[in-house]
Amino acid sequence: MSLLDLVIVAVIAVLILLTVGLYWREHRRAEVRSRDAGEGSE
Repeated sequence: MSLLDLVIVAVIAVLILLTVGLYWREHRRAEVRSRDAGEGSE
């Protein structure tokens, strides 16, 4: 593998991690919001 190949692989890996991180954070936030709404209605 050349240096360019390693850079490309690293960039793709970072993009995937960022996407997963943002998705997970949004999912957690929505989960907490729905849980709070459920407690408030009871």
